[in-house]
Amino acid sequence: MFNKKIKLKGSFASITCIIISILFSYFLYAAEYEFTNNKEVLSSAITEFTSYSQQPVEACVLESIEIDGVLIVLFKDNSDQTVSGFARLLKGLNQRYRLVNATYSQSAYMATIKWHKIETENENYYAVGGYNFDDNIEAYGLGFYAERSEEIVILKYAINNSQFIDLYAESDLQNELRERKGEDERYIFDYLADVVLLDKNGNNIRDDYRVIEDSTGSWSSSTSKAELSMLYVFIGIVLFLGILLAKFF
Repeated sequence: MFNKKIKLKGSFASITCIIISILFSYFLYAAEYEFTNNKEVLSSAITEFTSYSQQPVEACVLESIEIDGVLIVLFKDNSDQTVSGFARLLKGLNQRYRLVNATYSQSAYMATIKWHKIETENENYYAVGGYNFDDNIEAYGLGFYAERSEEIVILKYAINNSQFIDLYAESDLQNELRERKGEDERYIFDYLADVVLLDKNGNNIRDDYRVIEDSTGSWSSSTSKAELSMLYVFIGIVLFLGILLAKFF
């Protein structure tokens, strides 16, 4: 009877060690993947995330879109309407997000278009973010540089809201461009060669929204967080120690 009680106590202690190690590992994980997809939550997160950079912002999240577990957020700086950018967050197993990067810059135009590359396991995507658009702007155009012909090819897209995020797969953009210029042409997607804002008559009215005449003093900034490899190593050590301690009971 006495030996049976000892065995029960030992089993209880072993199970307790394993449970504690699992809970501690979860709390470590949840401390990194902590944000919900809520505009106020994300605005505060981005503001804090950039507070240690040379160009901190008072972030206001405008729109967001998710693809393959990557949440892309368009935000502006409440203290300077010409400053905006994208934040990238990764979805965790707990269905919350980890903020890993914020890239932002000053624009010479009040009606702003931003371009951002998203790399996923399945395909490369490009987010186009816009805000401060009025009823005079019917569409926007994205200019892509053709390497062989050295031309800039414009793809046009209708605008439905004053602020938005549109998402394009690189393969779809390639197909659209090849239909225009042929299969043999190659295009650069890392940056936009040109941006146009079109009225109902198809005229480019982008210069009507210019607020900074000399853009040579414009700046850009990027803040990133380190990879999670050390966190996973630490979680593995915690789980290993929990199992090891459980064997002693």
